[in-house]
Amino acid sequence: MYAILNAPGSWHDSAIAVPLYERLLNHTPEGYRIISDTAFPRKSQRLQRQILAPVKRGDRLPETPRSFSRMKLLNEEVVSARQAAEWGMRSLQGSFARLKLPMPAADHSQQL
Repeated sequence: MYAILNAPGSWHDSAIAVPLYERLLNHTPEGYRIISDTAFPRKSQRLQRQILAPVKRGDRLPETPRSFSRMKLLNEEVVSARQAAEWGMRSLQGSFARLKLPMPAADHSQQL
């Protein structure tokens, strides 16, 4: 899991992704990938090989039945893994819902 802690919901995926891209490209062992949603920015061909996301509407699909079957299976596995991560995050957020106090992101005196 990769996170930047500040004010919940105030960071766009692309702002969070910049330091993650460097780690992915330079410090990720061969054969390892991250799983994202379809909206996560994948800026280059090299990054696209490191980031697995479900198939989007309009994506080019494999032409051979065998390749299509493999893509479909991988897509189902990616969606399943993402759902488990989303459910885990919602569970954590629900456990700490009482702590949702508005805190100004620019006021560093309130940070630990």
